Amino acid sequence: MSSFSQLLRESFFNLLSTAFTFGLVYWLATDNLWLCFFISTAVTGAQISSQVIKRQLIELILPQFQNIDNNINSLYEKVDLLESEVDELKDKVNELETKLDDLKD
Repeated sequence: MSSFSQLLRESFFNLLSTAFTFGLVYWLATDNLWLCFFISTAVTGAQISSQVIKRQLIELILPQFQNIDNNINSLYEKVDLLESEVDELKDKVNELETKLDDLKD
């Protein structure tokens, strides 16, 4: 039902856009009805095709960006883990150095 209502809404806005463009071209540019019809249809067709291309690009690119984002988040977690391990190793090295100094004395 949602898909149908969305399609109906898009169709209404496309019709409204065509009518507005038709009226604007008729009022500003020419009194030729056929020319106004073709210009308004071309403008509306360009709008529709750009919306379709935008939707397809979003459907194509969005999952890739989500994968990249997940990979980056995974790398941040690994970096944090490695930093904590490095800190633990530094502590152990410091402990060993103090023990070595104690043995030297």
